[in-house]
Amino acid sequence: MPRYSCDTRSDEKAWLVDPDGMDLVCSTHARRKALVTAAELAKNAGGWHSRISVRIRDSHSEPLLTVTIAVAAKKRDLGTA
Repeated sequence: MPRYSCDTRSDEKAWLVDPDGMDLVCSTHARRKALVTAAELAKNAGGWHSRISVRIRDSHSEPLLTVTIAVAAKKRDLGTA
Protein backbone atom coordinates (compact mmCIF):
# COMPACT_ATOMS: atom_id res chain seq x y z
CA MET A 1 0.00 0.00 0.00
CA PRO A 2 1.43 3.44 -0.92
CA ARG A 3 2.49 5.83 1.86
CA TYR A 4 1.45 9.49 1.74
CA SER A 5 2.39 12.46 3.92
CA CYS A 6 -0.13 15.21 4.64
CA ASP A 7 1.63 18.54 5.33
CA THR A 8 -0.27 21.66 6.41
CA ARG A 9 0.31 25.39 6.64
CA SER A 10 -1.63 28.57 7.26
CA ASP A 11 -1.15 32.07 5.90
CA GLU A 12 1.87 31.12 3.77
CA LYS A 13 3.96 30.28 6.85
CA ALA A 14 6.38 27.37 6.87
CA TRP A 15 4.93 23.95 6.16
CA LEU A 16 4.20 21.70 9.15
CA VAL A 17 5.66 18.50 7.76
CA ASP A 18 4.00 15.17 8.49
CA PRO A 19 6.97 13.04 9.59
CA ASP A 20 5.10 9.71 9.69
CA GLY A 21 2.71 9.71 6.76
CA MET A 22 -0.15 7.26 6.34
CA ASP A 23 -0.92 4.24 4.23
CA LEU A 24 -3.69 4.90 1.74
CA VAL A 25 -5.03 2.68 -1.03
CA CYS A 26 -4.37 5.12 -3.88
CA SER A 27 -3.87 8.75 -4.88
CA THR A 28 -7.66 9.24 -5.03
CA HIS A 29 -7.87 8.52 -1.30
CA ALA A 30 -4.91 10.87 -0.73
CA ARG A 31 -6.77 13.61 -2.63
CA ARG A 32 -9.88 13.04 -0.52
CA LYS A 33 -7.76 13.21 2.65
CA ALA A 34 -6.30 16.57 1.53
CA LEU A 35 -9.74 18.03 0.79
CA VAL A 36 -11.26 16.85 4.08
CA THR A 37 -8.25 18.02 6.11
CA ALA A 38 -8.28 21.47 4.47
CA ALA A 39 -12.03 21.85 5.07
CA GLU A 40 -11.70 20.84 8.73
CA LEU A 41 -8.79 23.21 9.31
CA ALA A 42 -10.66 26.08 7.65
CA LYS A 43 -13.79 25.34 9.70
CA ASN A 44 -11.78 25.39 12.91
CA ALA A 45 -9.66 28.42 11.98
CA GLY A 46 -12.05 30.73 13.81
CA GLY A 47 -11.14 33.70 11.64
CA TRP A 48 -7.50 33.53 12.71
CA HIS A 49 -6.15 32.53 9.30
CA SER A 50 -6.82 33.81 5.80
CA ARG A 51 -5.41 30.86 3.87
CA ILE A 52 -5.18 27.16 4.71
CA SER A 53 -3.07 24.78 2.59
CA VAL A 54 -2.67 21.03 2.66
CA ARG A 55 -0.21 19.19 0.45
CA ILE A 56 0.10 15.49 -0.16
CA ARG A 57 3.49 13.95 -0.78
CA ASP A 58 4.33 10.45 -1.88
CA SER A 59 7.76 8.92 -2.44
CA HIS A 60 8.69 11.54 -5.09
CA SER A 61 10.30 14.89 -4.28
CA GLU A 62 7.48 16.98 -5.79
CA PRO A 63 4.12 17.19 -3.98
CA LEU A 64 1.40 15.02 -5.48
CA LEU A 65 -1.13 17.81 -4.97
CA THR A 66 -1.80 20.91 -2.91
CA VAL A 67 -5.23 22.10 -1.76
CA THR A 68 -5.58 25.74 -0.69
CA ILE A 69 -8.67 27.31 0.84
CA ALA A 70 -9.04 31.08 1.19
CA VAL A 71 -10.87 31.91 4.40
CA ALA A 72 -12.74 35.22 4.36
CA ALA A 73 -15.50 36.60 6.48
CA LYS A 74 -17.49 39.75 5.83
CA LYS A 75 -19.88 41.30 8.27
CA ARG A 76 -22.28 44.01 7.31
CA ASP A 77 -22.34 47.16 9.35
CA LEU A 78 -25.29 46.85 11.71
CA GLY A 79 -25.38 50.63 12.17
CA THR A 80 -26.61 51.28 8.62
CA ALA A 81 -30.20 50.98 7.50
